[in-house]
Amino acid sequence: MVGGTSPGKGGSTHLGLPVFDTVAEAKPRPAATPASSTCRRPRRRCHSEAIEAEIALIVCITEGIPVEDMVKVKRSLAGSKSRLIGPNCPGVMTAGECKIGIMPASIFKPARSASCRAPAR
Repeated sequence: MVGGTSPGKGGSTHLGLPVFDTVAEAKPRPAATPASSTCRRPRRRCHSEAIEAEIALIVCITEGIPVEDMVKVKRSLAGSKSRLIGPNCPGVMTAGECKIGIMPASIFKPARSASCRAPAR
């Protein structure tokens, strides 16, 4: 995790991680795959910032977003390098490796072996 964003709070820290003013400032170095999770207002602005910063994966766990707002977000995703999961989803996770969202990690375990995993498509 790189840190968080909150306009006007850039330069501070939270949970030992830096806080940035914008998503573009928080974008990690090229060696990492950038991802973003949004859960606060103004939601459409958060998505737009992440799309403009070319964040590869945007996870929106917010519920109750008006359909009209998400139609605008969908349009802005056309031709972008970003993918959106959500809104109103618990997030995405690979047990024991990475979690973006609100699922409790403690209830998931990695598969015992490759033979237990779903076949590749």
